[in-house]
Amino acid sequence: MIADPAFKRKLNAATHLPIAFETARQLFSHWWRGTRVLVLDAPLLFESGLHRITPYIIVVSCSHDIQTRRLMERDGMSYEDACASIACQMPLELKIKRAQTIISNDSTPQELQEKVREVSCMLRKEHWNPFKSPLTTIIIILGGIIKITDKFTQAVQCFYREN
Repeated sequence: MIADPAFKRKLNAATHLPIAFETARQLFSHWWRGTRVLVLDAPLLFESGLHRITPYIIVVSCSHDIQTRRLMERDGMSYEDACASIACQMPLELKIKRAQTIISNDSTPQELQEKVREVSCMLRKEHWNPFKSPLTTIIIILGGIIKITDKFTQAVQCFYREN
């Protein structure tokens, strides 16, 4: 959790573009290999703008009490820090309004796994094109350019090491 808004803006400005390029590179790689369904696990999907390249959005939700308890257990946070961390995020209700599917995670890991399996089967049965968004196509092209640039850079570095 980052309480200082100015520092948070600087951190986001410094990290969002490299994360977006890496995401684009990986999307392109999966597209190139013919991956039909790809899960993009992005805690700040809407805040970062990545929702624009995802044609299907699944929100995994749980009650505020469970989310707070899990944060406290996972990160060793106090109750107040956990609540503050949750408050920094987009409200769950807004995320749910933007999703095509909502998976409730208020129960056991086994029940969550079963729900995820059901949604996964549903997505695979639909002849669903994860790359139908125009912005996705642009991102895929950028990812391809980045991948080619990386290969070129590696080749040049290898050439200079050998000579």
